[in-house]
Amino acid sequence: MFRPSCIVSLVAAATISHTVAALGTLVAVGTTGNDTVLARKGNEVPVAIIQSVPAGSLQFNPSAFDQCAVSLNGSVKACADVVAGWTALGSGNVATGFSMSGTLTVSKPAIGDRAFARQIRALTFTIAGATASEPYILELVGTRTTTLPIADAKLTCVVRNAANVVLYSGPAAGFSTVLSLGNGTYTVELSAEAELEVLDLPNSADMDFAITLSTPELFCGSPFAGSCFVPHGSPHCNDQTCCETVCAIDPSCCEVIWDATCVNQATIGCTEPAAITTGVLDPLTGRRYAIVEEAIWLTASQAIEAEGGRLATIESAAKQAWIERTVSFVPPSLGIGSLWIGLTDAGHAGANEGAFRWTSGLPLSFTNWAAGQPNASDATDDYVALRLSDGRWFDRTGFEVERALAEFAVANCGGGGDCYAVHGPGCNDGTCCESVCAVDEFCCTTAWDATCVQFALQQCGNPQGSPVVAGPFINHATRHRYYITEMSSASIAERTAIEMGGMLAVPKNAVENQWLLANLANGALGPIAGWLGVHDQLLEGQFQTHLGLPVAYTGWDFQQPDNNGNADFVQVNPSPLPGFGGWRDTVHTTAAYGFIELGCAGDLSGDGAIGAPDISILLGAWGGSDGDLDGDGVTGASDLSVLLGLWGACPTTSCCTDHGAGGCDLPACETCVCDLDPSCCSTAWDAGCVAIGASACFEICQCDPTP
Repeated sequence: MFRPSCIVSLVAAATISHTVAALGTLVAVGTTGNDTVLARKGNEVPVAIIQSVPAGSLQFNPSAFDQCAVSLNGSVKACADVVAGWTALGSGNVATGFSMSGTLTVSKPAIGDRAFARQIRALTFTIAGATASEPYILELVGTRTTTLPIADAKLTCVVRNAANVVLYSGPAAGFSTVLSLGNGTYTVELSAEAELEVLDLPNSADMDFAITLSTPELFCGSPFAGSCFVPHGSPHCNDQTCCETVCAIDPSCCEVIWDATCVNQATIGCTEPAAITTGVLDPLTGRRYAIVEEAIWLTASQAIEAEGGRLATIESAAKQAWIERTVSFVPPSLGIGSLWIGLTDAGHAGANEGAFRWTSGLPLSFTNWAAGQPNASDATDDYVALRLSDGRWFDRTGFEVERALAEFAVANCGGGGDCYAVHGPGCNDGTCCESVCAVDEFCCTTAWDATCVQFALQQCGNPQGSPVVAGPFINHATRHRYYITEMSSASIAERTAIEMGGMLAVPKNAVENQWLLANLANGALGPIAGWLGVHDQLLEGQFQTHLGLPVAYTGWDFQQPDNNGNADFVQVNPSPLPGFGGWRDTVHTTAAYGFIELGCAGDLSGDGAIGAPDISILLGAWGGSDGDLDGDGVTGASDLSVLLGLWGACPTTSCCTDHGAGGCDLPACETCVCDLDPSCCSTAWDAGCVAIGASACFEICQCDPTP
């Protein structure tokens, strides 16, 4: 059975506030047509019977044409059985559409005879109510079903306007097109032909067809629905995900009309959020984190996943603290109050309400809820945001708009084989893997071959033995210890510093910078470049320390920073031009030594001075590593010599004594305390900061809790 269809989709003008727009009308003006059957023996003059269909209004009952033609010699009889006619879909001539079906049957006595049947039907209609911005959309589709040889079964469709200009002409084999029409009068003419040639067998065949012109059923994602970002007079829009998102918030957008209210929801919820910060690299995992523009939770999650990432998972207190430090540098001018994270209990209700889960699939082993949260104050409080001011979590509705914290991992990093062996793509150290694949993506997409192993040795250091290659170096002005670690990427150097209980060095003034240049960059290893604990990964050109603090001092080299190659990390050049500090911004995969800074050398007891208690601790750790001061991994005579050389009070930046400047001499303690009270780093390290070091951060700071 041949089933063509001409489908009209009507898109009306904009309306506002969920008032149904008055759709334009599709009106049938009239129909015309004719039927033909023809018989011929050999090359004789054919005999034809033709029936004309009178012009008029819609035919609500199909017309029948069942005729036979006999050849001149009377030996050939060709018959055509045609049943067809336009009928209205709706009431009267003002309709929602029109349809027509027909059957052509042709037969002949024997081979050598020819039988032919043709039907032409035309429908004239008018369109009113279209606008320049929203014309009517017509889908015109034709197919066919026949037992004839394919070349002898033809179906064509021609569309003309009132000036008889052909707007579309469909091929004989069927057709499919979309027309965009304004107000006016149009004619659709269908021609169906069936023919048995002289050599055709069998001697009887048919072709069935049907045409429908109708307003299509609209649904989310329908190509006939209007744009999600333009008001129109019908419900739904043409982007399935956006449409479903909006209609989950406001069902009338899919039930009544897609008006300006729906467009506003689509603009908020469906516009793909762009990153407003560049990715910050977590040195412990090799994952990058970025803040993206505001959107509802679902849209943010889908957009980030489309880019290969996910909303951030915060699986531990350490990750929570790192995120807080990282995003604390976001300037108030961006107006970011909260960030979506990948925690939700959507889909859970009743007894399961509050069963929150990470979209990453990781178990919920750590939480940081604000007081009274989650409270499910609204039935749709299914999504979680992190408040920047204090890092606490709140459950929110799916209708609210926030920026989002996106998390990205390099494919195949963090799993697979050892980074120093040949195997499939990726390796098991996420940070090392990211550094290597940033240089050669083949290592993560195809195979971790010998070249990747060589890159791992260059970027990640030697896996055997201590990463320390020189030190300690004591700055007697600050009593801080410094070590030089093997060449690596910036992220590996930062991770090594964290594992050693310190941080990448951050000179606080020109005097400290000159000491570092003299003793580390131009010390025992000769002129070398080294990583500092400074970067601008979060916001280009706004440098911060790895603790998320503003940089109080910068010692840039000549014409630096230049952001060459999107350089977000800082090395110190051992040979700066006179009057310059030697700092250069550099891409993190440029291998350099790590300049590691630790707290007050020799103060093993944490009492702010090097004295008898420290000797007692060192002797008790003899042969182990807890009293190691010279960086060889073992507590021994050389460590005792270092301690005795440092005898006396530490500078007044001890974490366990109050002092005027912000921060303290033990980086890990400083981080813990300042996470709880940022003023301890930005303003002054006062008695309150010491109290935090003796209570909430005691395990890290080891400050005496007694007055």
